[in-house]
Amino acid sequence: MRDLSGVEVEVLTGHTKPEPLRPPTGDKAGELLATPDRSTKPARAEYDGKKLKPGGCVGWSKQQLGLKEADPAFVAQLAGDSLVQSMKDDKVIKVMAAWSACMDGKGHKGLADPYKAMDQGVTNDGQPSPESVALAVDDIDCKEQTDLVKVWFGVESAIQDQQIAGNRSRLTGIKEQHDKEMTAARKQMATSVQ
Repeated sequence: MRDLSGVEVEVLTGHTKPEPLRPPTGDKAGELLATPDRSTKPARAEYDGKKLKPGGCVGWSKQQLGLKEADPAFVAQLAGDSLVQSMKDDKVIKVMAAWSACMDGKGHKGLADPYKAMDQGVTNDGQPSPESVALAVDDIDCKEQTDLVKVWFGVESAIQDQQIAGNRSRLTGIKEQHDKEMTAARKQMATSVQ
């Protein structure tokens, strides 16, 4: 999807376009996720002679459908936490070291984890270079040799199972709310098509 212009974001969301994500710097440079100030301001009152709705088109649509916000940030936080916790697990640390050594042996020096390989494989023009293709093939080979995906998946799945068990009622409520929203949206779409 193309990047939306500032005014498109305002009409759609009811607030200004947030600043783009910037990679962390200084002491936080090694962190996986950047958390810059992405504050926004309320959208302009009107655009092209039409008054903008509070919350933009998205907010208006939710209001029309009678939707309530479920708490998508909570689910995303659980996913992020499970990833971070899994990367601190001894089994994952050990298999990452084996993967890194394998990649080192294939000429890809200094890659501590697959995220570093992804960063290194990115090209400016979006077209894969022979080097990025070789890196990707070696990454797959090293993952197979070390069982990295199987080990990491097992560790993170166990963490997520614990998260689900510890947050069952809240997650059930979020799922029920999501199901209501999907039913309302399908109903609205069915009446719009007729």
